[in-house]
Amino acid sequence: IVSSPVAITEIDWHDPNNLVLETALGTVYLGPYSPELEQQLATLDRMRNLPNQLTETEVARIDLSNPDAPSIAVVDTDAPSTEPTPQP
Repeated sequence: IVSSPVAITEIDWHDPNNLVLETALGTVYLGPYSPELEQQLATLDRMRNLPNQLTETEVARIDLSNPDAPSIAVVDTDAPSTEPTPQP
């Protein structure tokens, strides 16, 4: 993790079934700690150019629990607001 080319600012080990990293790319879910960690970090490295396609605020989370099929959840900016509309 220390040698990862993507900056990792926080490691959340609270849930042993879901290691969570806070990175320069956003929140990354790795699932349980496993021998796949090296492959997961390599997949994260390949995603370094993600900010060229999505801003950090558009990325809700990155799921690398299966590094062979990573997924990115994006924030739905077209969703209707939950704020009440002021009435005249």
